[in-house]
Formats: sequence, structure tokens, C-alpha cells
Amino acid sequence: DHVEIGEAIGKNDPPMGGKDSWAKLTKKFKEEAEAVDTAAKAKKADDVDKAVKALLAGTNCQGCHKEHKPK
Repeated sequence: DHVEIGEAIGKNDPPMGGKDSWAKLTKKFKEEAEAVDTAAKAKKADDVDKAVKALLAGTNCQGCHKEHKPK
């Protein structure tokens, strides 16, 4: 699941880019994945929707890939 991915990926070195940014972005990803998990377990659809939107926002997927994914 995304929480486990967030924990695991944060332990790696970034394939490119700075370690400080990598740590910040992977930590945020993990926190937002945990928010999705918590909302889903609580069966709060509105909170799940909000948390998923935050998880997929540019600061995670595109923001991290832009800075750390090799071309």
C-alpha cells in the first residue's frame, strides 16, 4: 500500500536531486498516504476524497518526479 511505499522509498537515496528535498517530499507522501488510510478506515468518504486529492497533487507525484526522476 501507499503507506508502506512511502516508508520504503524515503529510506533510499534520490536517483537525482538533493537529499533534503527527497526527505521532505517522501515524508509528505507518507503522511498524506496515512491520511488516506485513516479516512478510509473511518469510512469518511469526504475525507478520503480530500486526502486522495492531496496525495496526488503536484507537490507529490509531479513535484517529486520533476525533481528526482532521471530523464
